[in-house]
Amino acid sequence: MGSKDHEELCFHKLLCAIHTRPYQIPSVAELATITNIADYHQALPVLSSTIYAAMLKTSNFYSAILKDPCSVLTSARTLRNDILFKDSLLFSLGPRSNPIFLKLSDPELFKLATTSYARICVKIVKAQPALLSRMQKPPIPSGYQPDDHHQELGERLAGSIFQCGSGFLLPVYYHKYFESQLDSTE
Repeated sequence: MGSKDHEELCFHKLLCAIHTRPYQIPSVAELATITNIADYHQALPVLSSTIYAAMLKTSNFYSAILKDPCSVLTSARTLRNDILFKDSLLFSLGPRSNPIFLKLSDPELFKLATTSYARICVKIVKAQPALLSRMQKPPIPSGYQPDDHHQELGERLAGSIFQCGSGFLLPVYYHKYFESQLDSTE
């Protein structure tokens, strides 16, 4: 678990939770320790009901979640705390290029995170055609004059994507996108 002082501090915070006294949880390690102590003493429901207030009182707790969302996700599942679970799950799904959840060792949580990530990817893919069709004929606010660079870029992209009469070809869009990514790395 940790040092004796660390465990005593976490046990004191568990007592604060039991007696509805304010407490703070400044680190992910402290959350994991207090969760383990509460589990041992069968006080998970009490800790779970007060954990959100403790999170709000801790100014840097969300930055701590960002550093290790997978540990928080594990603790949140043990606590059965919906808010903490959802927040840590969302943080573990990013960044899109290399999601943190890939480091999860728990097979159930890994499967859940993978499913959630896939659902978000599907929503993104479904939203792209709508965004691209808006690019074809974007609404222009009155008085707005796009500069030449943006106008040329929009026309070039739209011209390469909108090749069929009333819409666009998504594969052409992806091809152009990946082609531009390759050009930028060279």
